[in-house]
Amino acid sequence: MNTKTPFILGGLCLALFAFVFLVESKWESTDDKMKKGKRLYSVKSSDIEKISIRNKNYSVVLKKNKGEWALHEPLNYPASKQEVNLLLTDLEFLDNTRAFEMKDKEKEIALYSLKDPVTVLRANWGKDEQIELRIGGETPTGGGVYAQTQKNSDRVLVIPKALPETLAKPVEFWRSKDIVSLKRTELKSVTIKTRVQEIEVAKKNGAWRIERPLVARADEQRINSLISSLASAKAEGFASDSDADLEAYGLREPALEIRIRHEKEDADSTLLFSDPSKTTNGMIYAKQAGTPNVLTVKSDTFSMLSPSLPSLRNRAPSAFQRHLVQGIAISRNATSFEAIKEGDQWKTGGSDSVTLSPKSAETFLDKLLKLEATDFVADSPSDLKKYGLETPDATITLTLTKEQKKQKNKKEETNSDDAPESTTETLSLLIGKSDKNGVYLLNRPENTVYTVKSDALSFIEFPSWEWFDTTVLKTDANNISALTLTKTGTTTTVRRTDQGWTADPGEANSAAIDSIATLVSTLRAQRWLGPQPKLPSKKPNITYAFSTAGKDYTLRLYDCKEGKPCVAYLEGGTPLFFELGDTDVTFLLQPLTVERAPKTP
Repeated sequence: MNTKTPFILGGLCLALFAFVFLVESKWESTDDKMKKGKRLYSVKSSDIEKISIRNKNYSVVLKKNKGEWALHEPLNYPASKQEVNLLLTDLEFLDNTRAFEMKDKEKEIALYSLKDPVTVLRANWGKDEQIELRIGGETPTGGGVYAQTQKNSDRVLVIPKALPETLAKPVEFWRSKDIVSLKRTELKSVTIKTRVQEIEVAKKNGAWRIERPLVARADEQRINSLISSLASAKAEGFASDSDADLEAYGLREPALEIRIRHEKEDADSTLLFSDPSKTTNGMIYAKQAGTPNVLTVKSDTFSMLSPSLPSLRNRAPSAFQRHLVQGIAISRNATSFEAIKEGDQWKTGGSDSVTLSPKSAETFLDKLLKLEATDFVADSPSDLKKYGLETPDATITLTLTKEQKKQKNKKEETNSDDAPESTTETLSLLIGKSDKNGVYLLNRPENTVYTVKSDALSFIEFPSWEWFDTTVLKTDANNISALTLTKTGTTTTVRRTDQGWTADPGEANSAAIDSIATLVSTLRAQRWLGPQPKLPSKKPNITYAFSTAGKDYTLRLYDCKEGKPCVAYLEGGTPLFFELGDTDVTFLLQPLTVERAPKTP
């Protein structure tokens, strides 16, 4: 083989790759060429900065500034983004269905209504770039319209009717129908003033709050819905574009005034609306203060934009962030219960702390968060007695960790003269009397009285022991050195030795004893029954006594029968009765000794 052959082949491969990458990749398909060949203009719609439309009766000029389109003739007014964008798209993809040269230009140009065009469209971009489209009359079949381009005045095109029909629309077609321009991410406050109330909502630390006529938590969803309604409210028409007599339109003393404040004051605006009881063809008048334009809007816009104070308030009697809760205290009918969070675990308060079920604590907090008021009864009431809240039936108190704010400078960090700020705060919910309106609740420190449905508080009726973890005992089965079973007056003891289990009396049933030792060392309740449940019998019919890790335990079983759950109590463990599952009962009923059949003589 010639030694030059590999180099020649390699060079051909490189040349082929370069051809494909540099030449063939840029080839257009026949379909693409035909499509582009029929397009009148190559300009992109996004590049166009000015549009002028001259019809026989009026002219329209639209200009783009910082991405926003506005009318400049015959008046200054924001343009409809939707209509302008559709026009630009139609222009970018405008095709001619056919084209021909005029043989006698002077005669034919009038024949096609192009000497004095019906419409002239001009679009500008860059410094000097411009296109012109001169639109004449319809074709005899009515399927298209005659047109000419600026660059070729001897040539006549036939274009679809859609674009000419759009260009023939009246000035109002190009006007924005939005009654206000909102920058939602920069909103600072919204004030709604009617003849009966004035409500101000303000955004603080990313959350909406009611600031007037009282300070209260706001319903975020309802506020966002109000803002969406405000942003989507549309004008149905334009009553006046001059400094109109506000009295004639009922706007000198408007029935509704909405003040919108942004982070940047130049974006602020105030809307005025006339009285909905004085409608004209189902319309009311509206205008933006400081502008001469009076709009007409549907009368139901008034009710949509003037909600009542209660509808904007947060209906949750207690609002908190669940991850900040470090303690839960419930007192009712002279009894109390306290749960404290330590790391990821919940435990009871006091010296004899017991681990609680995380699920129970989290479920309680979830239900508390979902509690919804049916009514707002009073704010800062002076008489709590009439609501049964002077001596409440029950009280729920949450201890929460304060979210620490970043200190402004190092001086604040090192100033030892300042008293240390508390890192916790409390939220209490007092439960009062119940009547036809429901159950009365008082939130502290907000000091607002609510009502909730009578059955809404059933989740705090359950006994506190239902919060406990269902683990009754957890230890190492290998640490159990002896088991003593007492059943129907008979006692059997088994002991662990180096050779295995031994029984007194009888022969040890090692497999059964191992399974029982494992079960009692990891004992789990099916459910807690409380400190004094109704027992199926006065005395236990089975007991297991055992020691592990230096502590003595006695497991008492009441009326235990194979295949059925039974009541149990572990002396030395959590001082509560519990229910054992049927499978565990079956294991515990296994004999500790092996019964051997008598030998046949």
